[in-house]
Amino acid sequence: MVTVDGVEVIMAPPDGYVVNFANPPQIGKTEIVSVIIVENILAFAFLCQRLYTKIFLLKKFQIEDATVLFAWATSVGTQAELLRLYVVKAVGVHAYEMPLERYQYFSRVIFAAPLVYTFTVASAKATLCLFYRRLSPFKTYQIFVWITMFLCVGSSMAIFFSLVFACKPIAASWDPQLAQIAQCLHRPAIYVATAGIGVFTDVILLALPVPVIVGLNMPTRQKIIVLFLFAIGSITLVTSIVRLVILLPSLTDQDQTYALTKGTLWICIESNLLIMCCCLPTLRRFFHHIAPSIIGERSSGAKSSSKGLERPGIRTFGSGPLQPKGAKYQLDTLMHTRVDECDDNDGRHSLRPDEHHHVTNIRGGTDSQSSNGDQNAGYESDDPILKPISKTVTVQVTYEPNKRP
Repeated sequence: MVTVDGVEVIMAPPDGYVVNFANPPQIGKTEIVSVIIVENILAFAFLCQRLYTKIFLLKKFQIEDATVLFAWATSVGTQAELLRLYVVKAVGVHAYEMPLERYQYFSRVIFAAPLVYTFTVASAKATLCLFYRRLSPFKTYQIFVWITMFLCVGSSMAIFFSLVFACKPIAASWDPQLAQIAQCLHRPAIYVATAGIGVFTDVILLALPVPVIVGLNMPTRQKIIVLFLFAIGSITLVTSIVRLVILLPSLTDQDQTYALTKGTLWICIESNLLIMCCCLPTLRRFFHHIAPSIIGERSSGAKSSSKGLERPGIRTFGSGPLQPKGAKYQLDTLMHTRVDECDDNDGRHSLRPDEHHHVTNIRGGTDSQSSNGDQNAGYESDDPILKPISKTVTVQVTYEPNKRP
């Protein structure tokens, strides 16, 4: 610590530089304010779309919806902390142009913000893994999903505790006055490990669902749309790499309040993109409701008319309360009977083949517990978001009236 013009500062200014404590020049404020406003509006819109789809359209609020809400809350908290630094001119300003008290505030926020951000990353990636686990019933695929989630959450928690206990005493992590007596880990290595693990897990999350989607029995246009939605998730991979490239030189710079300006900007960019990527899986179902032509599907009215032809239906074994206890995937067999000519007087359809001409449609999913046949063929997920893109097998049986002698 040195004293400049009667003010105690963390470091001395360059020779000949005239400091301005009253109104020091600041960089990066316009950029980060613009990013926070625009991206938070987009992230909140994506989040509302997801919650509307899950709560009102699908009437399902699952554990991944809670994790994405937690990720969004911690993302907003991280950005609020960083924005406060710019408001009080504790970042984007040279360290030798701010009082020691302001630098200490900068140190506390820079210590706390990455801790909160680890929960954003862990929750967002856990949300995607919880969604991925319903894409396919294959046991091997399920194991890979759980391993990936363990890597994402476990690495984030390891980084969290590494940051908390990086120094002894712990307060030395944010109090520069304790630097002389403190014993600290090599902090730059921790931040590099954070970014490196983020890149690694992003690659896994990007590649994991691709084989399942490619194998779906669906129109090519819809398959391309679904793959495109998952490919958008690679944006966070790009931001992780950019953040790593920017972070490396800034960590060894003595003028931390000035050098970390771009790093704080990219944290805000990445945190909002993580939330938007978590909300992408429900976009298809959302557009199916409001604008089905965009994704190459029929309107809701057309589907309702089509369903009217199949009425009445008989729901048979393997659904509802008859589902085996503990089964992860829904075993669902539906039999819809259509009578071409007429109904009985009481409104019930006769199933006797010698009275009418009947067409029976049998649609079946696949029991994930079965040991015979291809486990993925005909699989229909229990998640309504995935039902429009799942495989189905339909068998049509026609009954002709018996000819009497």
